[in-house]
Amino acid sequence: MSAVNILNIATVVALCFIFVFTGARAGNLESHILERALSIGGESQARQIDRGEAIRNLASQGIVSTAPTFRTDYTDYRLVKGELYFLGYRVVVITEEYVMQWLGCCPNPGIGVIVQGPVSEASMQSFADRNRCEVDFYTWMVRDIDELDQQTEYRSLHCPDEF
Repeated sequence: MSAVNILNIATVVALCFIFVFTGARAGNLESHILERALSIGGESQARQIDRGEAIRNLASQGIVSTAPTFRTDYTDYRLVKGELYFLGYRVVVITEEYVMQWLGCCPNPGIGVIVQGPVSEASMQSFADRNRCEVDFYTWMVRDIDELDQQTEYRSLHCPDEF
């Protein structure tokens, strides 16, 4: 077993331990993994969980597929299977931006979410400010996702690796 697999298993076991002993409800483990991937913390001010590790953990729980649903420019989009919540809002897509091949201007590697609204701009912006993320209240990319209801309001949050 590789060191990466052992680390992933240890992370999931540690998170389960935290939830059991803090009285957290079942089903919140996935939301907690996602929130840690979007949040900064500690002295290093780095994301609490690496985006790749978070996506692998969510994939192992059946929340997203290991392969992206589709990719545009520098961003992978993974549709969420089932229910996943962030800040109380239903997450419908997890995004991962990274550079595989230089396409031109402005890659911004990191992880993000698209949530189903309506969303309180104040709560989303407050999280973004605390964690050096960016909020998009006009989520243009949903028009390209056939699986999403085009009449529903969506918001996106992108949390770059470096800030």
